[in-house]
Amino acid sequence: MNKFLKKLMVHGGYMSPEGDVPNGGGGGGAPNGDGDDAAKRAAAAKEAERADAERREAERTRGKKPTDEEAALLREVMDKKAKLQATNDELAQAKARLAEFDGLDAAELRKLLQEKKDAETAQLEAKGQWDALKGQMVEQHTAALKERDEKLSAADQRALDLLNQIAELTVGNAFGTSKFIADEMTLSVAKARRVYGGHFEFKDGAVVAFDKPAGSKDRSVLVDAKGEPLGFDAALAKLVDADPDKDTLIKSKLKIGAGSSTNPASTPNAKPNANTVGTGRSKIAAGLAKSGLK
Repeated sequence: MNKFLKKLMVHGGYMSPEGDVPNGGGGGGAPNGDGDDAAKRAAAAKEAERADAERREAERTRGKKPTDEEAALLREVMDKKAKLQATNDELAQAKARLAEFDGLDAAELRKLLQEKKDAETAQLEAKGQWDALKGQMVEQHTAALKERDEKLSAADQRALDLLNQIAELTVGNAFGTSKFIADEMTLSVAKARRVYGGHFEFKDGAVVAFDKPAGSKDRSVLVDAKGEPLGFDAALAKLVDADPDKDTLIKSKLKIGAGSSTNPASTPNAKPNANTVGTGRSKIAAGLAKSGLK
């Protein structure tokens, strides 16, 4: 046998220095326990590694390569060493994991896991019921908001209608009870309202007069010298006075009798205006036509 191979076998514990195979040649022998076997294997691996290092050093110094038999043996030794190390690592990991469950009952653990799974299932079912309930609540809330908005809209419309009615009554009452219309104007109350009604509005609890009818741009409230809004009759008188046809809208102050006449043409030294009567009647007619009256 090759001396170097014999040396490796001796160092690995596979052969005695005398050339005998220990323990009857089988290397089995009577087991001394897992601990002893592991220690022997570890020692053999270390010894094989050391022998391999020595061999490499010898080859380097002699410049001689190992034989095929020696190389095969070395590969076998190294392969067994790697497998042994992997097995030891796996065993250590398994022991560490087992240590975590030391003192625990496997059946109790399975029971706890099942209870956890059942609780998670119940939680998911409860969540589904809550989602359905929440959807119903949202739907009911939306319906309630819609009903409220409809009621508010109806209430707003009703309030607007009442304001319009109040405005109609107050403005209409102002024209109906106007002393200026009754005493000074040639128009009836209804006709006067058709002509000048657009200048008056119910605002802030009172009838307010404007210099222009509703819908006109740059309207201004008619005020007195103190800046206070004019009363109805004063405002109407100011509007009539600014009307180009005011002579036909205001009653004549002349008394009927000898030497008097309501016709300007019969008045001495009078300068009749041929368009006065026609213009006043045209404006009244236009106002009445606009309001639907003839």
